[in-house]
Amino acid sequence: MTSLSRHAVGLLLTATLTASSALVVYAQPSVDTTFGANLTKVPEGDARGIFPQPDGKVFVTGAFKVAGGLARDSVVKLNSDGSVDPSFMGPDFRANEPFNPARIMDLAIQSTGKILVGGEFYEVDGQPKYRLVRLNANGSLDTSFAPQPLTWVVTKILVLSDDKIVIGGGFRYSDPSGPRNQLVRLNADGTLDTPFRFSPEPPNVVSGLVLQSDGKLVVATGNNVIRYATTGASDATFGPIACDNSVNTVKQQADGRLVIGGIFTNVNGFGLPR
Repeated sequence: MTSLSRHAVGLLLTATLTASSALVVYAQPSVDTTFGANLTKVPEGDARGIFPQPDGKVFVTGAFKVAGGLARDSVVKLNSDGSVDPSFMGPDFRANEPFNPARIMDLAIQSTGKILVGGEFYEVDGQPKYRLVRLNANGSLDTSFAPQPLTWVVTKILVLSDDKIVIGGGFRYSDPSGPRNQLVRLNADGTLDTPFRFSPEPPNVVSGLVLQSDGKLVVATGNNVIRYATTGASDATFGPIACDNSVNTVKQQADGRLVIGGIFTNVNGFGLPR
C-alpha cells in the first residue's frame, strides 16, 4: 500500500490557486505538514479530483480504499485540516477489482445538496450501477436517481442552473430516441433530456467541459477543443482548435480566455516553445 497524502496535497494546492483571483509565488514552497490527508490506494490507484467547498471542507475522488485510517471508497470528504469528515460516508464502489479498481473521476453538487459522482464502476453497494450515481449529503446512495446504464467511463459532470446535468466521457448512452455518445444532457433526476442532442457528437473521449456565461459549452475531446451553441448544435463561430496530441483539460479565465493543457506541442500548426 502506498500513501497518496502528498499527491492529494499537491492537487489541493493546484485547485486552490486556480480558483484564486491573485497568485503569490514563494521562492521556497514547502508541504503544509499540518494538512493530515492520507489516502491509501489499491493496485493502480490514484487521486483524480479535489473539490473545495464553501465551508472550507474538501471532497477528494480517485481510486482508494482508506483515508486517514478509515474505510472510505473512492470518494471522501475532508475537513479543512485534512482529517476525515465523519458525517460523510460514501458507498462501496466496485469494478474489476483489484487490478482495475473502481475510480471516481468527477463530482458535482446540485442545488439540493445532493452529490453526483461519475467514473469507472459497475456496482455500488451491491447494486448494478453504471458510471454515474447520485449520493445524499451524508454519502448514502440516492436510489431515486436512475439514469440508463453507461458504457466505460464518465470523466466530467457539469450541473446547469436548472439542475440539469451534462456528462462527458467515453461512453454510449442507449435510448429509444437514439443513442448518445461521449456527451449527453440529463434531467435533474437522471432521465434523458430527450429533445436535446449535441450534434455532431464529440469524436473522442471528453476530457474537459466549460460552461460560458452565454450558455455555450466548450468541450475538450481527443486532440481538439470544440464549442456547442445552447441548442446543442456545433458553434461554427468558434475555432477550430486542433492539437498534435491529447488535450487533457480546458479552463476559462476571468477575462473569458481559455487555457488548455495536455501532452501536445503544436496548436493549429503553431509549435509551442519548450
